[in-house]
Amino acid sequence: MRNLVRSGVPERVAMMLSGHKTRSVFDRYNIVNDEDLKMAMLKQEEYLRSQMGTKTGTIHSIDEKAKKEQSSNKLK
Repeated sequence: MRNLVRSGVPERVAMMLSGHKTRSVFDRYNIVNDEDLKMAMLKQEEYLRSQMGTKTGTIHSIDEKAKKEQSSNKLK
C-alpha cells in the first residue's frame, strides 16, 4: 500500500488495487513517518519557490518590454 502511494499512484487507485473498501482501513496501512513529512515540506518549498520565480520573471519581462517600447517611441 505504502509503496504504491509513494511511487505516485493516486490513493483512490491504490485503494481499488488493494481491495480496501473504506478510507479508515486504507489509512491504517498507509503509514506516514517523519521522512514522509520532511519530503512533503521540501516539495512544498520547491513548488512555492518556482511560483515566486515565475511571477517575478514575468513581471520583469513585461517591465523590460515596456521600457524598450518607450525608448523606441522617444526616438521617433
